[in-house]
Amino acid sequence: MKHLKTIIFAVLLAAVLACSALLYPQLKALDHQLDIVQEQQDNMESEGEVRAAADFTAVDSRGNTIRLADLIGTPIVVNFWASWCAPCQSEMSDFQTAWEEYGSEVQFLMVNVSDTADEQESAEAYLTEHALTLPVYYDMQSSAIRAYSVYSIPRTLFIDASGNIQADITGALSAETLTESLTLISQ
Repeated sequence: MKHLKTIIFAVLLAAVLACSALLYPQLKALDHQLDIVQEQQDNMESEGEVRAAADFTAVDSRGNTIRLADLIGTPIVVNFWASWCAPCQSEMSDFQTAWEEYGSEVQFLMVNVSDTADEQESAEAYLTEHALTLPVYYDMQSSAIRAYSVYSIPRTLFIDASGNIQADITGALSAETLTESLTLISQ
């Protein structure tokens, strides 16, 4: 009986250590993302820096044009993504959930960086396959990526109702970081 308790204790200890080893990198990455958001907010507040959002145009799947400047007055989330980008794919379901929750208060512009009809078709197939219904726009003239010098995706901008960028994050966002950043602009 004593040996059985020792074996059970050893197995439980090994399981706890294994779970800790698996979760630590994810928790560290989440903590890092939250630190980046807080640092950006602190820097903007301490330096009094106000960075106005640059205007751009993009089109939806029906060819309707949208301008960022026309949306000023409500908080805006701009996410640059592509259907072939694995980190972009990893955050799309969180953006779908956030859009369903905040969509009446915050404008979401999921800007696909495709610049050809074939890439647009691929993006639309990806959206359909994953049942994503959030608003997607196509940067067919590269207006948006030039306005923000986008060299790496995913990249997400959180713009307040006054048209000022409150956070600018490169890399895939966790659900927690997305929620924290939405709180910055929707207060």
